[in-house]
Amino acid sequence: MASVCLITIGDGVWASGVLLNSQGLVLTNAHLLEPWRFGKTHVSGRGYGTNPENFPSILEGTTLEQRRYKLNPTYDNHRNIRVRLDHIKPWVWCDAKVIYVCKGPWDVALLQLEPVPANLLPIVTSFSRPSTGSKAYVIGHGLFGPKCGFFPSVSSGVVAKVVEAKTPQSYHSILPEHMHTRVHFPAMLETTAAIHPGASGGAVINSDGHMIGLVTSNARHGGGSIIPHLNFSIPSAALAPIFKFAKDMLDSSLLRILDEPDEYISSIWALMRPSPPKLNPAPDQPQSRLDNKSKEEKGSQFAKFIAERKDIFNDPIHVGKSGVLSKDVIPSKL
Repeated sequence: MASVCLITIGDGVWASGVLLNSQGLVLTNAHLLEPWRFGKTHVSGRGYGTNPENFPSILEGTTLEQRRYKLNPTYDNHRNIRVRLDHIKPWVWCDAKVIYVCKGPWDVALLQLEPVPANLLPIVTSFSRPSTGSKAYVIGHGLFGPKCGFFPSVSSGVVAKVVEAKTPQSYHSILPEHMHTRVHFPAMLETTAAIHPGASGGAVINSDGHMIGLVTSNARHGGGSIIPHLNFSIPSAALAPIFKFAKDMLDSSLLRILDEPDEYISSIWALMRPSPPKLNPAPDQPQSRLDNKSKEEKGSQFAKFIAERKDIFNDPIHVGKSGVLSKDVIPSKL
């Protein structure tokens, strides 16, 4: 629980975050900073953020003494971002700066603490695919904001479903060795642990105490009401570029991997059925010929049906006194 922190923006906006290293790097959701991209509002119901054109997805590295980043001064509408750390008592409040917001299909962002407190306790992660039905614990600041003065809450459930996608080529070199031969990797976790507004950016933990996912959203009824015990998280394996970047925070090109567009992963997170792949016609069979062949097959079936029923239609026994067909049902072979 000491690795999960409380994030506030301005007055009344809060969410959760996960501490990634001893240098003060914090992982949270992008919708906390750019809700217009995800159709979201924060806990108090108001919109927040700034023009997305004013903030680049990658903030290039400079020198170690400059915290390795060029902070963008135009991102000033995220006024007074503060992070509360609970690894010591009483807890500690720190200022934070936005250093990365993903522009790809993943709802993730990174904050940098300023200054960095001592004795931080970063999260321990597991990149393995969690088993369906295994225990899952969600740690975050759901419902109760900073004014309540509560520590993170914990809810328990199970991993209800693991949605997989084809492993992007750019991931093969950064995933753990035991996953190098896998064609697919986890792209979404569905869990049954109760999640409430404010828990976004919290951690999904397995029975070993290792992080297996980042809390992102709840399922909703058709009318918009939240289903607390059905929620979605980004698996740790999908966040492998961020965890590798967090080791020394020098190679910002790792974050560009997350910015790569992926239609299939985007459709998963839009809760839409992915489009089936289009089958290309054989070189000697253009599409027009395939279409004509399909029409001919349908036409021949109908012609065959008429031919089989010709005797019945011409048989006077099946014609009533008024000269119209009787009401006897003729079974169809179509």
